[in-house]
Amino acid sequence: MKTISTLFAFLFLSLSVFAMGRNSGSLIVQSNDRGDLKVTVDGKQFTTGDNFVMINDIRAGLHKVKVVRQVNTGLFSKMIKKFDVVYDGKLMIKSNTQVSLTIDRFGRVNVTEQAKWANGRYGDFDYKKGQGSDFRNRTQYGYNDRLYSQIMRDQDFEFVLQSIRKEWFETNMMESARHIISTNYFTAEQVRRLIQVFNMENNRLELAKLAFTKTVDQYNYQQVIEQLMFTTSKAELSWYIQNHR
Repeated sequence: MKTISTLFAFLFLSLSVFAMGRNSGSLIVQSNDRGDLKVTVDGKQFTTGDNFVMINDIRAGLHKVKVVRQVNTGLFSKMIKKFDVVYDGKLMIKSNTQVSLTIDRFGRVNVTEQAKWANGRYGDFDYKKGQGSDFRNRTQYGYNDRLYSQIMRDQDFEFVLQSIRKEWFETNMMESARHIISTNYFTAEQVRRLIQVFNMENNRLELAKLAFTKTVDQYNYQQVIEQLMFTTSKAELSWYIQNHR
């Protein structure tokens, strides 16, 4: 029942919230642990009873955002819910742009921004040109529109992330992730977000290696490398990439 209600809540928050039309963007808030999140934007609170909140159609402009995360109090977590503030500040939401606010298990916050392409997908934002980069025009690794069309759709990818997060043990999460990687193609941004779900460094590294040959815009893989915590892991992944292009 909780799974069903959580799914309905997630779908509800994905509907229009602040503004319709082109002059709007979206905000994704996710935590790498399983603590519930509550997100307040300009005084309006949103929660899914989960560690992932997605709010679409936020009007373009500067917004006051506050994020609180449930603290794990052991056996009494379900009965007595305690929340800590992990982010309280202002975020600029640009038109046709997706802002992702990710909180790691230590409470550190990382904010990234992606521009929305004309086809509805999100890609790396080029701050110099003020526009998204379309990797279909990049051919140095031999990729083309055929592979581009096989990339996992955004809504399917969000569903996959939700499903993996609901697994109780990281070993089960890894089994699901391996299967998903073996049967789909991804963008580097999707791979980055996928490995963020995992806490163990060796699991992040393994998935980053598995996903590399299934990534269409491999030239953007530096963002995946940066999600690894240890220098040795980053070096190992870089070596792997050089030998598997």
